[in-house]
Amino acid sequence: MVRIERREFEQVEAFIETIFREQTLDHFEEIREKIEETITLAAYKGEELAGSLVAQRKYDHLYIQYLTVSTAFQGQNIGTQLMETAENLAREMDIVNITLRTRHYQAADFYHKCGYTCYATLEDMPMRGVAMHYFVKRIV
Repeated sequence: MVRIERREFEQVEAFIETIFREQTLDHFEEIREKIEETITLAAYKGEELAGSLVAQRKYDHLYIQYLTVSTAFQGQNIGTQLMETAENLAREMDIVNITLRTRHYQAADFYHKCGYTCYATLEDMPMRGVAMHYFVKRIV
C-alpha cells in the first residue's frame, strides 16, 4: 500500500532534482551547466516608466513571463520595441526558442504580429471563461 501525503516543496526538492538528473544522463552523455537568469527590461518615455518585459532564461530557452505597457502609452510601439530588444538579446545569448502565454483578452493579436505562432489554446484556464494562448518563436 502506498501512502500519499501533502508536503512542502522543499521536502521533496532534492528527490525531484535527482530523478531529473538521472533522466537527463540517460539521454545525454553529460549534463551541461544549467544556465538560468532573469532578464528585465524597462521602457521609459522621458522619466516615466511606460512599459516592462520580464523573461526567464533556462539553457537555450527564453520564456517571456510579463510584458506590460501602461495604458497611457499604448499604441506607441513600446511593446514592439520591448519584444524586439528581448529577441535581439536572445540572439546574442544563442537562444533557440522564445515562448510566452497570454489570456484571450490580452495580446494574442499583438504576438501574432510579432511573428509568434500559437501552438496551443486551453479553454477555462486559469479560470472558467478565460482562454489561455501559448506562443512560440524560433530565433535561430
